[in-house]
Amino acid sequence: MPEIKYNQINAHLKQNPPGHSDPVFLVYGEPFLVEKAASAVVKAILPDPGKKSVQSGTPQVEMMDMAEGHSIYDIVEQVNTLSFFGQMKIVRVKADPLFASTFKAETHLEKIEAARLSDDVNTAARLLAVLMAKLQVQADDIALGDAAEALKIDPRPHVDMAWLKKVAAYCSEKEILPADSAGTAGILKDAIARGFPKGHVLMLTAASVDRRSALFKVISADHTVVNCAVATGARKADVDQQKQVLKGLMAQMISEHDKTADADVFEHLFDLTGFEPGIFSASMEKLIHYAGTASRITRRHVDAVLDKSREDPVFAFTGAIFERNMEKAVYYLNSLFASGFHYMQLLNAIVNQARRLLMVKLFTVSPGGGVWADGMGFDRFRSAVLPVVIRYDQELNARGGGLSDPEEAGDVQNAAGTGAPVGPGKKKKTAPAGAKASSDLVIVKNPNSPYPVYQLFLQSGRFSLDGLKALMIRLHEADVRLKSSGHTPKAVLEELILHICISNDRPET
Repeated sequence: MPEIKYNQINAHLKQNPPGHSDPVFLVYGEPFLVEKAASAVVKAILPDPGKKSVQSGTPQVEMMDMAEGHSIYDIVEQVNTLSFFGQMKIVRVKADPLFASTFKAETHLEKIEAARLSDDVNTAARLLAVLMAKLQVQADDIALGDAAEALKIDPRPHVDMAWLKKVAAYCSEKEILPADSAGTAGILKDAIARGFPKGHVLMLTAASVDRRSALFKVISADHTVVNCAVATGARKADVDQQKQVLKGLMAQMISEHDKTADADVFEHLFDLTGFEPGIFSASMEKLIHYAGTASRITRRHVDAVLDKSREDPVFAFTGAIFERNMEKAVYYLNSLFASGFHYMQLLNAIVNQARRLLMVKLFTVSPGGGVWADGMGFDRFRSAVLPVVIRYDQELNARGGGLSDPEEAGDVQNAAGTGAPVGPGKKKKTAPAGAKASSDLVIVKNPNSPYPVYQLFLQSGRFSLDGLKALMIRLHEADVRLKSSGHTPKAVLEELILHICISNDRPET
């Protein structure tokens, strides 16, 4: 089957509906474009991939990551496991180790250290099993002997030695053997040749591939390969290709909103963001919303909304999630994990943003909330809606709707009057008379900066009130899973993102 480019994926899916004929996809290249293409495939296969099966309670999309220790045996078993009710299913696998031409022991040791910080011994053990197989080392050699001598490298700059020995001892105790990856590609190749159950799809993603490998040749011969690769150099030819990709994203986005852009807008925006498709796309969305009813985006809009400094990456992350843009959200998730952010920090950011959206939604259904209309331009919002929202905050606080300490709020019931918990074991508290309102429990934190508030209203308009209440419960469930052993944090957050971005919850009409 011919290899297709990332910008041909939608046309390809219309001509070749997935899930019924092609059970294997390989998407590789630039991470943001990979997520965009992979999302298109998921949406084409499943009408509501973020929703769990009503009958079985299992997700229709299973996220796996070979870099986190999932073996090829785990992956093949997952694809071949039949749903009790025969529903369609996608197994999405980050398969960089499968296609990587080189192996770096240091990278595995650093991931084992990251597992230590998360107190995740199961993931650490899976990673160590891969490392032991590559270096032909036994667990007891590390647990009982000189780890540096056994590994042939000094692990101390990369991992806590006491933790490494603990993980090795755990592998011995649980009989976790070295995961021999020499035949990994062959195992997957054979599994693909045998075929998967009807309606089950395996989607492999990777940053790069070796086109000469037997596995790539097998997949490209009979299945769909999506090429999202973009030159990353600084030569004129490379920069021209990068600009061409971003111009394509820009043209698509402004066309979807019936707008045009002045010729100098792209160059100025590219100067601000460089070749960062995720940041570029997020900046374009800001410009489109800021332009409001104006049909043309100008340099003035760019100067008003954007600046040379990079925005808060966590803010960009939560913004992408609640804009229901899965490819951007997963792109930022991977970037934040790579930058060392802790998974509970990211979950808390999602919880805080969801709580604020619920507060906005409660305002819009209140007696005075009719001043807001979905899709309203920024200028109209600033003049007609913002003053009403400020009064609403003041009246809510006067009735004791806020607490002096944001941590004492405990759950969204205290902040917004619902019964959906944010975290376990929280008790409803009553604000003392005259208590100072927490800035976390008001919609407008800074009246002199109305544009972020406008963004909240736009995001809230993508959800129903019941959907946001249900989401608070879902967030509590994710919190419990992240604090329990046996769950890979990134996979839990990816599943949560998938649910938020592609669930069938839509605002009431």
